[in-house]
Amino acid sequence: MSQTNNPGQIGQIVPHTHIASRDFAPALITHILAPTDLSDESRKALDYAVRLAQHFHAKLTLVHVWTMPDSHRGVLGALDPVAIQRSHEREEFMLRSLQTIIRERHSDTESYFLTGDPCTQIVAVAKSAEVDLIVISTRDYDWLTRVVEGSDAEKILRDATCPVWIVREKKCIGT
Repeated sequence: MSQTNNPGQIGQIVPHTHIASRDFAPALITHILAPTDLSDESRKALDYAVRLAQHFHAKLTLVHVWTMPDSHRGVLGALDPVAIQRSHEREEFMLRSLQTIIRERHSDTESYFLTGDPCTQIVAVAKSAEVDLIVISTRDYDWLTRVVEGSDAEKILRDATCPVWIVREKKCIGT
């Protein structure tokens, strides 16, 4: 609404009918994807995702992509299959537990536990599930890491076919 300065209509409120003709439709968010690495830093982004899902009455999908840690190498660099299996099972359990907690706040929640490259898997899930928004966390990296590798959130932002909301956990000086 705006005021017009046409003679005889000073102060009259008229609708902005020209805006409707520009294809400005409100965003319809029906499905939100919330990738998590199960860290404390990712909890802030998950909280935003849950609140957005509640607000829009949207489906919420949690995704955790398991990658084999380098620490699972035994003597002479050989892989330790027992440690690998334990890590896999522990993280899968943590995701199921997180889903249970979030379902108490938002019942329309599901989760996927995947293996592989996190960026590739997250973008693939977002595309195949036709999500409307990805809410993901990022953390502060040193300048060399950012220049050489970039962050996963930046890679997802570049490749995603939907909007991406990046929640940054900023560290306070002295903490």
